[in-house]
Amino acid sequence: MTESGADEMSALELLRARTALRAQMASMLAGHGLEIRDLARDIVITNPRDPEKGRVYVGCSDGEVSWKRTVWDHFGPLAGPDAEASPQDIAGKIIAALAPGTQGRPQ
Repeated sequence: MTESGADEMSALELLRARTALRAQMASMLAGHGLEIRDLARDIVITNPRDPEKGRVYVGCSDGEVSWKRTVWDHFGPLAGPDAEASPQDIAGKIIAALAPGTQGRPQ
């Protein structure tokens, strides 16, 4: 038998926490068409009718909740009659979104 650190939960404690947390989440979210699944250390909640909304993860050991999703920002057409921004403006947005050392969110 191995000893776990003071901050780590035993397998039995984690199972009990998961069971209680899953029951609580199922009760709170009932009737909204959301799917609740168990992962190794988290419970994940999704909307099977709209998966693009992402997933919400609930940590079984600490109850931390986080929302993971793909974010789309439409920059507009690069050129043409419908272009609201110049190609240089679009290039600036691409650089701000992806280049190292930038914040990852264009203005």
